[in-house]
Amino acid sequence: MIEALTEHDKFFAEVDEAYQKFHDNPELMYEYEARQKWLHDQATYIEEARAEGERDGKLEGKREAARNLMHLGVTVDIIEKATGLSQKEIEEL
Repeated sequence: MIEALTEHDKFFAEVDEAYQKFHDNPELMYEYEARQKWLHDQATYIEEARAEGERDGKLEGKREAARNLMHLGVTVDIIEKATGLSQKEIEEL
């Protein structure tokens, strides 16, 4: 199929030629693969940071709810059930 495209279309022929030069050069391939790995690592780092931020935000929301409930005079037992925080975590607020 590539041959059919390159025979009849100068643009595809040029693209195929550039690809072959790139593909046949081990140094360029190594650099390309290193860059791809770096991009993947960066995407993973960003996703992990986002997930950590989300977890931290949820925990802070539970703590804020617990503080509000404490100010309203709600017992620690009920706050534990409402927020999922431990008694120790609540008392440290």
